[in-house]
Amino acid sequence: MRILCLTVALPGLVGLLGAWGRPVHAGPAPFSPATAAGHDDAMPLPRAPATDRRPLELAGGARLFAPLCAATGGDCAQPLGFGGALAALHRTSPFFAWGGDGHYLETPGATHQSGAWRRMLELSLVGRLYLTDEGSLDPYLELGFGYGWERERWTEWDRTSTVDRRGPSARVGGGVDVALGGALEAGVSLVYREDFLGPGPRCGADFCPGGAIVVRGGVLAGLTFTVSIGDPL
Repeated sequence: MRILCLTVALPGLVGLLGAWGRPVHAGPAPFSPATAAGHDDAMPLPRAPATDRRPLELAGGARLFAPLCAATGGDCAQPLGFGGALAALHRTSPFFAWGGDGHYLETPGATHQSGAWRRMLELSLVGRLYLTDEGSLDPYLELGFGYGWERERWTEWDRTSTVDRRGPSARVGGGVDVALGGALEAGVSLVYREDFLGPGPRCGADFCPGGAIVVRGGVLAGLTFTVSIGDPL
């Protein structure tokens, strides 16, 4: 009887001892995005973080004014004007802002007389419609209405004449700003502007323009740097 039991148990004991010495094989590796490269079901890459839009924008930059022949009474010899601008805008939402700005332009050689120049200061109310609410590009459309003061001076026959003009102005155009990092942006703009200027308190030495209205129209191009302030909208 003992011999029979030993005969039956011996093969099982041998199998158990053999299994003890065999190496244990691990199961399949856990899934990770790195191992999914080259497969159709790979996880998408994360999106770049959006650039925050902030409620207050302070801007300043350079301006170049190019008069258009049809908008200056047919005088196609008008020279370019150079100057700068400052602006403060309140962005009430990611898509809309309003505020004010000021432009100063100086045009050397504004007339054919010697020593001629023209200077103009304009203050405007501005509204902007932004086309995106995230990302590093911030394009917009702009509409502005303002009031300008102009002084023109020239010398003829050893006599210096000065004329002051003033009147309303309007402009429409657009631009795009690019995030440089943090709260700083740089951008370009291109607008069409017209000034409707009547005579001011000072006339020329030999004449007074009376009630004549001078229309100055042209393209105003700008390079602007903007600092955004406040908590993200």
